This record gives sequence, structure tokens and C-alpha cells, in this order.
Amino acid sequence: SVPGRHARRKSSSRRNRSGVMLETLRRISEAHERLKHRIHNTRIPIRNKRALFLVKCFYAVAPVVSGYWIMQQVQPDPKEMEDKLRALEARDPERFAEARRAAEANRRQLQEVLQQAERAAAAARS
Repeated sequence: SVPGRHARRKSSSRRNRSGVMLETLRRISEAHERLKHRIHNTRIPIRNKRALFLVKCFYAVAPVVSGYWIMQQVQPDPKEMEDKLRALEARDPERFAEARRAAEANRRQLQEVLQQAERAAAAARS
């Protein structure tokens, strides 16, 4: 038996497996594209004016409602955040005070930038 022969078999079988996997992914991707094309090119005429109005309303309102719902899901609970901050402060008061000072410094700096922008806008209007 030749020592390098088994190593070559393993690497070629890995290449075969990765080739098969890539081919499978390519086929899935092509099938997905065909399905998308079929769905997006299907036209179902809506002859009833009221039904057409309702469909247009749905298409206008659905993104707003779903976006609002998603934002409500990801928005943190204020009470929960307050509890976490209190726990952090109790665990490491020095670090918490340092973070609070840094946040306050950032707030002051942003406030100054805002005031400068307001003064520049007022001067431009004059």
C-alpha cells in the first residue's frame, strides 16, 4: 500500500461531495427562480371595481401594518431595560458611572451640533 494513496482518495471524495452539494444548491436555486418567475408573471384580472379597490388598499396598508407590528416586536420593554440598567449599576457602579458620564458628554456634544445647525439655518434665512 502506498502512503499517499488514501490521502488522495479522501480529498477526491471531499471534492465529489462538495461538487454534489454545489450542484444540488444550483438546482434548488434554479427551481426557486422558475417558481418566482411563474408567481410574478401570473395575472389574475379583477373585474369588480370594489374588489380592485380593496386589493389596492390592502397593498397600500399591508407594509405599514406589518412594519409597525415588527417594530413593536423588536422594541425593548422600558421596564425591562430599566431593570437591566439597575442590575448593571448594582454589579459594577464605577463602570456604570463612567458609561453615564460618557453618554452625558455625547448628549452635550450632539446638543451643541444641533444648536450650531439651528443658528446657521437662522442666519441663512436672514
